[in-house]
Amino acid sequence: MEEKKPRADLVAISHLKALEIKGPFRVEGEIDIFDRRHFPDLGPESSVVYCLVIEWYGEIASRVTVAQVHWTVWQRARPRRKHIRLI
Repeated sequence: MEEKKPRADLVAISHLKALEIKGPFRVEGEIDIFDRRHFPDLGPESSVVYCLVIEWYGEIASRVTVAQVHWTVWQRARPRRKHIRLI
């Protein structure tokens, strides 16, 4: 019998309406989180959505990791509301 692959979803946890997105720092300077040519890091369109990445195994979901998604990409993905109970 063929094993079914789990289905993955991004679940929004919070939305940070930042006026400026800053990445982590190293000796050489700031590390860009997003490509500034395509995703603004200043102004009203520079916000971030913090997400959980979950995989579904039938009706059971398992957390895989956390992620930061640029607001522009989140809106382009056309997110839809869905009730998910996390335990």
